[in-house]
Amino acid sequence: EIRRLNTSLEQRVAERTAQLAEQGQELREAKGFLEHLIATSQVTMMRIDLHDVTLTYVSPNVQRLLGYPAQEIIGVPMWWPEHIHREDRERVLADLVRLPHGPADQVELEHRLLHKDGNYRWIYAVLRLERDHAGNPASVLAYGVDITDRKAAEEALQLAKEEAERASLAKSEFLSRM
Repeated sequence: EIRRLNTSLEQRVAERTAQLAEQGQELREAKGFLEHLIATSQVTMMRIDLHDVTLTYVSPNVQRLLGYPAQEIIGVPMWWPEHIHREDRERVLADLVRLPHGPADQVELEHRLLHKDGNYRWIYAVLRLERDHAGNPASVLAYGVDITDRKAAEEALQLAKEEAERASLAKSEFLSRM
């Protein structure tokens, strides 16, 4: 009876081991697929620790967006705030500070971040509050998209409108003198 039970147990262990190996392979494939999606995405993701404003995760595509490899900025205290344009910094940090205390767990904002080459890139970002198992604010997930080209187009359009208004005003003045 003991041999029969032992044989049965060994068979169940072998079957379960095979199932776990199959599930492990499926998980590795799913993880690889997600990593590929993140790396090739136009959306850069960051996790910001609320206690010291340190980046604890940065998606690999951050290098395409800002010129910095992820490993160069993860864990660097205050890296993100220090790279926000000085005209945007106070507003962005105020939104970050209010996020754990506000009515919503998410805020959308536009700001400029310093690229490694010394130029600023406009970023549209969604900051989403993450809570720990007890419901306390723990970190913020930031999803960012480069909108520099859109901002340049908006500025060009505004300048064109202003030029058209000046031309129209000049024409009206000219015609009123005639």
